[in-house]
Amino acid sequence: FLNNPFSLSSLPFYNQHARRLISFYFSFQFTCQLYLNNVYKL
Repeated sequence: FLNNPFSLSSLPFYNQHARRLISFYFSFQFTCQLYLNNVYKL
């Protein structure tokens, strides 16, 4: 793995993509939680 330059060069791209997906998932989960809390309050 370490001798393969292609996998090493593509690692930052995958990390950035995964970080974007994780942040989107957490913000989506937070929005759903707020929505459910407002619904249950009503």
